[in-house]
Amino acid sequence: MIAALAAEVIVRVLHDEPRRLVLELISAQPRSVCLARWSFDFWELEVDGVLQPPVASSSGCLVVNLPAGQHRVTAPRPSSATQ
Repeated sequence: MIAALAAEVIVRVLHDEPRRLVLELISAQPRSVCLARWSFDFWELEVDGVLQPPVASSSGCLVVNLPAGQHRVTAPRPSSATQ
């Protein structure tokens, strides 16, 4: 599920559950994408397998910053996180 997205980004949702989100995104330019997940410290965010620190938008959503090109974004919630 995508909360906010620039029109120039193509998104394919590969997996969408409360504890795991996997997306494939394609953009000709660098973009910041706001995901439909609240930004809590327990989220781990990976872009193409590289861990990135979670970033919150001004509204509190989890944001991923992407360079131009095709990328796989994974937001797994670690099993050690409190419920």
